Amino acid sequence: MPVARLTNVVYLGRADAYDGNYFYYVGQAKDPGRRWEQHLRQNTGPCPFGDEVQWAILAWGVPSERLNAAESYLIGYILCDLGCVNGNRGNDEAAFVQGYLVPRPRIDPP
Repeated sequence: MPVARLTNVVYLGRADAYDGNYFYYVGQAKDPGRRWEQHLRQNTGPCPFGDEVQWAILAWGVPSERLNAAESYLIGYILCDLGCVNGNRGNDEAAFVQGYLVPRPRIDPP
């Protein structure tokens, strides 16, 4: 039976930094395996920030015309609280703001 390939994804990379912190990166790819290999070879995305990177798919099967908006929304929603190494808000400012403004529960420190 043929195996379906994941295409048109938004992904999260997390680098386990040497000092015990984590660095997060949200990206988009039509071919995620190829894109992750590029990050590793070119030392881009989360790769320069730690010795081990974990990858996760956040959304898949996103229509091509919606990839920029999906990536920007998730940068705003997920990374605004975590601290991110993207260095930008993606290619859709309105989607970033929409994700950033989603209400979140308040978590008090212990």
